[in-house]
Amino acid sequence: ISQTCKLERSSYIKIATIRNPWERYVGLYEFLKKTPTHFMHKIANDCTFSAFISNICQGNCTFDMQPQINFLFDKNGELDIDYIFRFEQPGEIQKFFTRRGYDFQDIEITSRPKNLKNYYTPQLAKIITSMCWFETKYFGYTAPLLTDT
Repeated sequence: ISQTCKLERSSYIKIATIRNPWERYVGLYEFLKKTPTHFMHKIANDCTFSAFISNICQGNCTFDMQPQINFLFDKNGELDIDYIFRFEQPGEIQKFFTRRGYDFQDIEITSRPKNLKNYYTPQLAKIITSMCWFETKYFGYTAPLLTDT
């Protein structure tokens, strides 16, 4: 925004929405398989979920596939976001905007929780834990329980 609108970054409020990384990558995978116009469509459509994650780990991905930490800090390693919301708590986002005088229409969240056992092995879940350490440490996200209890 700063570069496009030629604004000083400190002149506007910066918000971000962070999402459970295990849900996020499943959601991205399924979205990409249905979106032929996205650069990553062919990769997602032609490979297993495990291979898809492997591509991301190797850097064979677009910027939107990277761990969310890459969007929250500036080039000096400083947190560069004023407000961070959880995707799983849309009511908090609504409150934020309505308190500032914005009309907020309810927007249906079309991404319903998936059965993560259908996508993750314990090893693959550990890869996401390692890759998305920031989300686990600072937002308390934890790897999905993959065994029956």
